[in-house]
Amino acid sequence: MKYFTFNIQLYLTRFCILLLLPVLLNVMGCQSIMAALGEGPRDEATATPTWPLPVTATPSIVPPTMPAPVMTNTPQPTATPVLVYVSAPTPIVTPTPEVGYYGDSTLGFGFFYPSTWSAEKINGGIRVENDSPRVFLLGLSNLIDEGATPDDFIIELYNVIGEADTVERLSDTVLNLWDGSQARVIEFAEAGSSRKARVTLLNRGRRVFVVLLVASLETFDSHPETLQAIAASMHVEEPRPHGISRQNALFLSSGQPRTLDPAQTGGSAGGTIGAIFSGLVMLDESLQVGPDLAERWEISDDGLVYTFYLRPDATFHNGKPVTAHDVKFSWERAADPATESNTVTTYMGDIVGVKAKFEGEADEIAGVEVVDDYTLKVTIDAPKVYFLAKLTYPTSFVVDEQNVQAEDWEHHPNGTGPFRLLTWEDDALIILGRYDNFYQEPAKLEHVILMMYADVPMWMYENDEIDMTGVGTNNIERVTDPANPLSADLHITPGLCTTRYMFDVTMPPFDDPLVRQAFSYAIDRQKLAEVVLKGMSQPAYTILPPGMPGYSQDIKAPTFDPDLALELLTASTYGSADNLPEITFTTSGLGGGLSRYLSAILEMWRTHLGVEVTVEQLEPISFNTEVRKHHGQIVSRGWCADYPDPENFLDVLYHSDTQENFGNYSNPEVDKLLERARVEADIETRLALYHQIEQMIIDDAPDILLSQGQGRSLLKPYLKNYPSSPIGLALKWRLPSIERATETQE
Repeated sequence: MKYFTFNIQLYLTRFCILLLLPVLLNVMGCQSIMAALGEGPRDEATATPTWPLPVTATPSIVPPTMPAPVMTNTPQPTATPVLVYVSAPTPIVTPTPEVGYYGDSTLGFGFFYPSTWSAEKINGGIRVENDSPRVFLLGLSNLIDEGATPDDFIIELYNVIGEADTVERLSDTVLNLWDGSQARVIEFAEAGSSRKARVTLLNRGRRVFVVLLVASLETFDSHPETLQAIAASMHVEEPRPHGISRQNALFLSSGQPRTLDPAQTGGSAGGTIGAIFSGLVMLDESLQVGPDLAERWEISDDGLVYTFYLRPDATFHNGKPVTAHDVKFSWERAADPATESNTVTTYMGDIVGVKAKFEGEADEIAGVEVVDDYTLKVTIDAPKVYFLAKLTYPTSFVVDEQNVQAEDWEHHPNGTGPFRLLTWEDDALIILGRYDNFYQEPAKLEHVILMMYADVPMWMYENDEIDMTGVGTNNIERVTDPANPLSADLHITPGLCTTRYMFDVTMPPFDDPLVRQAFSYAIDRQKLAEVVLKGMSQPAYTILPPGMPGYSQDIKAPTFDPDLALELLTASTYGSADNLPEITFTTSGLGGGLSRYLSAILEMWRTHLGVEVTVEQLEPISFNTEVRKHHGQIVSRGWCADYPDPENFLDVLYHSDTQENFGNYSNPEVDKLLERARVEADIETRLALYHQIEQMIIDDAPDILLSQGQGRSLLKPYLKNYPSSPIGLALKWRLPSIERATETQE
């Protein structure tokens, strides 16, 4: 049974080795309990007691006179108080120790412990230890799987003190907490052991909150008051990360950004960068180019010169005006070889002088001229209808020169977008706050909270901890079942993506096109779509996805034909599978199990070609960067549209000189046709050229086309005006609002 996330398993592995870690914590935030926590028995005499314990009085568990620290409702976040020490009130008679407090405001979970104990923040919780007497304390939270219960979670915790089948549950009681709520308290021990564990448990929906204590039986018997006081301090309340309420904040699940530098990103304006930064132009909901930092522009009759007129009211988040000088600096920084941008020539290479700057042959971009503070003249190398669309990609977004020269500036960016970055706690949390002086209409949302690696996104959505999530194959049957309430939250958007496996055509055995074709014909795309992808995608037989201008069903591409696949391999220069070199497939991953999709394809190659393929997994967060430096002969490399033009697929991915063509595919005839299509003014002629180009590329088989499909997401009913688009739009951050029903409406 799979009830818990990877985090819990990691905790248990680390903590089992701590053996008889002693008892529980001391000190609550209540004056009455504090009075009971005077100096008690010690294992050895010291000038300063390591662990003040109660002497005789049994404290009554009542609401404290000093409440537990809670986050203030302030719009200006401060550092997350993970380990905060506050001085307890000093009773007249008995001196009291300092109180340690653990509070996770993101999840709304906290408790007290003695500040003299050693505390360490861990992923998703806290570990607290004391040496004399030996005590081990763990505070954590976790979501349990659908159909599982808190008791399943508790049984998993048995592994902390021994083998689960040798552990006996000693008691299961209810404790009245200081805030008036009740918690379960479960004690268990391994048969014949001199130590035991106590779990104090609260749950909110499917999220379980736990304070786990391990100590010797003697310590439990000697200091019951202290242990009870600590347990009674546990509390669960409304999640308010940095004091921010959910009433007008969008909560999302996220991963750690690889970068927040627009010049180095590989993501669209729909990513976090598009909330913090902005560019001269953007795509609207109909995927047409519209004004952003530039309120208007003019194009010369020959189509070579674009004159942009910037908004005079646009400012950086610190209030400094945005000028044409800032745009010029930002673009030249992106093109500077020292910046190491992987996208600048792809999205800005049409500007005269960008490639020369990128290659270190020029100090400036020749085609960028500052006319005055609010006027910028840009010259491109040829008239290209898609030029403005390319400027909607974040590479051309504007940054503040002084800001980007500061140390660790990405954690404190001075952007121009609708949101300011208020907090970035690596691998934990990002908080965005609305910039009220935004040059267009301010965002409807006050805050956006990105919770990183907090748990399984679908579980978080079902537990009302995030407001939207994607839907994968594991949940597609549930969310499409009309009897399931989740089906009412399902939103389907058109897709402009093509999943593909890219060959490095310079590396044996894929330097032979017959081998490439053999690997393609050996794959049953229809079965993959129906069985593995559960109908969420369709087989891909074109590079351009349905919906992209230039898409045509007349393209001829490899289909499933295992006999032909074997014939092609036999006819190749290698003759048979026995003569092939070792083949490595590169994908993203953390070294764990392979996806069902990839596993199925590996089995098809094994069955129909007799070929074994080794898999190399690169860290997901840096995959796009690392795969450019090294990869095997086949690379998992899908592509989604950045703007609605066939050039964004066929030219960007397959021209010999583009940054994205790291499979080293090269066909001089294809290059000539691509270069002709770039400047073709007649729409029908241009689309006909791309049709011809697409067929030529597919015939060369530089990659394996696999699937194309739609996007599926769950959105809470109160999340309104969220753009439904196949392309990541900057408007994603500007239009949505939270509109919860009032008590009267309910």
